[in-house]
Amino acid sequence: MIRARGNPQPLRSVAALGRVALAATIVAVALATGAPSAAGAQTWTTAPATPFAFTRFDAEYSLSTGRVYFLGGRLSSAITPDTDGSVWSWDPISGVYADTGRDMPTPVSNYQIARIFDATGAEAFVLFGGRQTAGGVVTTVQAYYPATDETRLFAADPLPLATSPGGVEVVDGLAYVFGGFDATAMSAATYIFDIDAADGARWTTGPNLSEASSYHGTAVVDGIIYAIGGATWDGANLFARARVERLDTTQAVLAWDDAGVADLPLACDEMRATGFDTASGYELAGQIVVAGCGQWPTELAESLLFDVASNSWDQTFPDLNLARRNHAGAFLPFGPGGGGLPGVWVWGGRQVDDTTILTTPEYYGFSTGSPLIFADGFETGSTVAWSSAVP
Repeated sequence: MIRARGNPQPLRSVAALGRVALAATIVAVALATGAPSAAGAQTWTTAPATPFAFTRFDAEYSLSTGRVYFLGGRLSSAITPDTDGSVWSWDPISGVYADTGRDMPTPVSNYQIARIFDATGAEAFVLFGGRQTAGGVVTTVQAYYPATDETRLFAADPLPLATSPGGVEVVDGLAYVFGGFDATAMSAATYIFDIDAADGARWTTGPNLSEASSYHGTAVVDGIIYAIGGATWDGANLFARARVERLDTTQAVLAWDDAGVADLPLACDEMRATGFDTASGYELAGQIVVAGCGQWPTELAESLLFDVASNSWDQTFPDLNLARRNHAGAFLPFGPGGGGLPGVWVWGGRQVDDTTILTTPEYYGFSTGSPLIFADGFETGSTVAWSSAVP
């Protein structure tokens, strides 16, 4: 999710300088590949199939390596065991997927990736809790470091609640973990994780959601976290909801706000969302894309666009080509303005039942490229302004 801090910050480390050079290299290579100079019609476009078939998983773009990573996921329910902890990478320039040979310490599904840069400049992809292959949930906090291909367990700082989180977002280096479902009960709790705090002191408690819920689409715009849709539980069934609420992390006293933000035009759960800061420089600045719409136990191809300034939803936004839910999603910030670079991407997910796992990715490409230089975070819209904010 795209974050840009208003006050430019100086470079913090040699690692940051490396990322600046990497950004320029990625853009140069992308332009040299002969990719289209501009995206065609603004629709979702399918891409070549993945060599893995995951659902109930997530993806994240690495600012350190220029690749997208998938930290395992749920397999078809016809396969035993049904959870795989294999870490896969994808190079958006060459289009090559690769098994890194690394497994997460605790293989889980039903996770969301928090991309956090610690005080040393190291980029960590952190997972909180999740579901194991036997069906139980865990409190494990674990991370994958793409630059060094290493994993880490935060054994002294387990997730305070055993659950699969309902939503995870990062603002200014802090991970907000909210909602959740353990197959028997929903949670409304919010917990805040500080990777730079001392062992055993990384968690603080935030405000409760307005309703115990899980499976949200989540996004950040201008420091405000949005929990979009999601599901509630009556003890036997999940029910998709249209409720949207937001948490303004810039306020001294944190509180989730349901009344101040428009609800979805239809109930959706188990989808992905991407937010763009108003100063991000992208064509969807100040808006949120919701990709796909689960309505447990089924799914739709429905996609929507939310405009923060007008507090309104646009249901005419192009739909996915494939109905899917429980899929992964990521934003790729670089490229020549074609072939989904830059663009919003989705991978995997299920369709019809838990034995039909999709392998066809899709992307919503932006019409212009983004050859901007960044450090310690995404670009601020200027090649001369440095941002230490992390999406």
